[in-house]
Amino acid sequence: MKNSTRSPELPDAETLERLKISPEVAWYCLERGMDLPKEWQVPKIKTPEPRNVDGAVFDPARVDKVLLSFHTLRHTQGKWAGKPLDPDPWQLVWILAPVFGWVKKNADGSRDVLVWVRIIRDLYVDVPRKNGKSTLSGGIAVYMLGADGEPGAQVVCAASTEHQAGFVFQPIKQLVEKTPALKGVMTAHQKRIVHNRSGSYMEVISSAADAAHGMNLHCFIVDELHVHKTPDLVRTLETGRGSRTQPLGVRITTPDDGKSNTIYDQTRKYVEQLAAGTIKDDTYYGVVWGADETDDPFAVETQMKANPGYGKSPSAEYLAAQANQARNSPAQLASYLRLHLGIRTKQSER
Repeated sequence: MKNSTRSPELPDAETLERLKISPEVAWYCLERGMDLPKEWQVPKIKTPEPRNVDGAVFDPARVDKVLLSFHTLRHTQGKWAGKPLDPDPWQLVWILAPVFGWVKKNADGSRDVLVWVRIIRDLYVDVPRKNGKSTLSGGIAVYMLGADGEPGAQVVCAASTEHQAGFVFQPIKQLVEKTPALKGVMTAHQKRIVHNRSGSYMEVISSAADAAHGMNLHCFIVDELHVHKTPDLVRTLETGRGSRTQPLGVRITTPDDGKSNTIYDQTRKYVEQLAAGTIKDDTYYGVVWGADETDDPFAVETQMKANPGYGKSPSAEYLAAQANQARNSPAQLASYLRLHLGIRTKQSER
């Protein structure tokens, strides 16, 4: 593997810093003929990539493999139904490429395990509604289940209640069922998806008690971290990965309403401290999109700033309608600020 950034010609260091894009990720996109994201899509918060870890290497083939896996999958709903699940540039640059591209030699040194392993073991994505969170997490789940090369992988999607578990599992189940290339490769049951050749499986759980029973996790995905009233389930999942070579924990969420000492609050503060450089953890990576409280909440520029998928999902028309309702109904303003502008705010009228 080579950590080459010689060609093509990269934007200057100041531009990359402003865009919060590492030289390695920028090189990867340009070398593969992909556009870099727009400046208005830059995340509000981004933790450092593990570029300075001893022995760290950016492996483009790892990212290629993830993108190929996503491309194999098919959208299941709306106007994109049946089309490949290709990530948008912002999802690649600020989420997928950093997480899956950075590797180092396995400290274990055993011939029975991978020589190169991912550095990042935990991912946190905080972004307003309708920006493709479910699609992104579903693609990651399917990749970790069947394409990451882990024998007997256990992949768990964590929901806060049994009722929510259905909303988490069904989109992933539909991804598997609607993708022709997965016919015979994966089998979707009522509450479990099985990768037939490796014996790996994915399921949804909704309590710490369920998670505590013999978990040997290769990957867990927490959908909407802010709805988890206690940290028990998430903390149990975090401790269930000890015997895997390169496990991954994923938390994809919208903001909460400003409550303190919740699992969301604790995780968000950890990411903010990492981004500020007050603490260091090369295995933890997080990105947050959102407007500032001083921004005009009804301006198109503010909506774009908070929603990297603006114009595709969510559509401009959708956000304009949500803004109009919030403008006309003070009772809906706090919800609009939180769900569509990514602002943590108490649920009170302004």
